[in-house]
Amino acid sequence: MALSISLAVTNVQAAETDVLTKGSSNERGGDIYRANCVLCHGEKGVGDGRMAKVITEPPPANLIKSKRSKAYMQKIITYGGGIMGRSPQMPVWGQELDEQQIKDVVEYIYRLRVQ
Repeated sequence: MALSISLAVTNVQAAETDVLTKGSSNERGGDIYRANCVLCHGEKGVGDGRMAKVITEPPPANLIKSKRSKAYMQKIITYGGGIMGRSPQMPVWGQELDEQQIKDVVEYIYRLRVQ
């Protein structure tokens, strides 16, 4: 019985890992962006998400017009806005997302800039 439970848990963990690693960096980043960032930054990244009506000082960043580097974006996503001297409303996503997920989100945002 214990062996079958152990195998079942291992299979579930393998399936979860497989889902997280499938697709391109841009696809994974888009999924993460839609799940975590759209509320403030909006679907197209222009800072017009639903929370933009509430978060006004400062408003959510327009990620399309931003000239920040990928390294900067990785830091602000990881550590949050407050520690970076930006909006304290920007969450510390490094507690929720791993390094690869953050890189994937940054790649997705850069793709939005090109569209």
